[in-house]
Amino acid sequence: MVNLVTNLRWLDLIDILLITFFVYQLYSFFSKTRGFRILVGLAGIGFIYLLVKSWGLFLSTWVFQIFWQALIILVIIVFQPEIRQVLERINLLRLFRGKKSTSFLIVEEISRSAFRMSGERIGAIIVIRQKDDLKGLIRDGISLDGKISEPILMSIFQKNSPVHDGVILIEGNRISMVAGYLPMTEKDHIPNRYGSRHRAALGLSEKSDAFIIVVSEERGEVSVIQQGKINKIWDEEELSNNIRAKISERQMQDKPSIKVFISRLFIANWQKKCITFIFVFLFYFMLAGQQNYSHSLLVPIEYKNIPTNKELVSPPKNAKIFIKGLRKLVASIKPEKIHIELDVSLAQWGRRTYNISDGDINLPPGIHLEYIDPSVVRLDFR
Repeated sequence: MVNLVTNLRWLDLIDILLITFFVYQLYSFFSKTRGFRILVGLAGIGFIYLLVKSWGLFLSTWVFQIFWQALIILVIIVFQPEIRQVLERINLLRLFRGKKSTSFLIVEEISRSAFRMSGERIGAIIVIRQKDDLKGLIRDGISLDGKISEPILMSIFQKNSPVHDGVILIEGNRISMVAGYLPMTEKDHIPNRYGSRHRAALGLSEKSDAFIIVVSEERGEVSVIQQGKINKIWDEEELSNNIRAKISERQMQDKPSIKVFISRLFIANWQKKCITFIFVFLFYFMLAGQQNYSHSLLVPIEYKNIPTNKELVSPPKNAKIFIKGLRKLVASIKPEKIHIELDVSLAQWGRRTYNISDGDINLPPGIHLEYIDPSVVRLDFR
């Protein structure tokens, strides 16, 4: 392990950091779903597979290889919805689309409507889109390009309205969808006081960054749900401040400064990021040690058995050798102990040519010589 670390290249470090970023993003996405338990189990199986492979257990390695081939298809089937959501989240095309930002002007309309419905015991779910696309998560909705105002919001959620038993989606300053249905939460042990509206809002918050306002029909409570957490709101001012804070956060994300970018990349959740880096670091070296690796060394040439009546004039002192083997074996090589021994006991007067072969180099077991530069030396004897 120490030898592998000391032979770490800057490209290897970039490789580790890149995989750390992707693993952390997957963790952030799956950590609030039941699929996270499956991922932890798969990671454990992968760790065992690397161990048995590194120990040279032939039968166990063969069984795990067959298992992984079937598992790839199983993972695609089981995680089909999550894979689609991950691909939607990293969709680069959305960078070129115009971004809709919710205006501060409609904040008061939403807050007043929510607490008026709370007082009249009218249930409601209001979803405010952030960065993630929600069209694939909200089912059976009716498209609408409607103005946001207190009368319109009240009329949508009135019990006699044909579209009251669903959610509305707000994008920018418009109502883009009504009567939509959300995926239920995958969390267990949710308090009984939370009904179907809260469970549906939790389900959406686990799969996206949406900002969700829920009005309870039974208790008349107003709650804000985001990232799998429910926060009770006590008055209109508190709700308005929450919405404004979320709008400001979104605007900063759309136009981030270097300071904000560095903070989000390294400082935010730094403990989890460090743990992810350590995990990837260890996994990398477990895997890297089993990979074939090519390396070059500049080694000295030692001339043995020079005849006593002859003088060797200005011989080449070094040669470059290119070797290959398991990375853990190559990394353990001590260059100062590798040299070429060339036997010149049969040398004659004048210029002579000698070929350097594998037998002239003292390589450790498991290391193979690819080629030598130069492979032929010309020596002058006087």
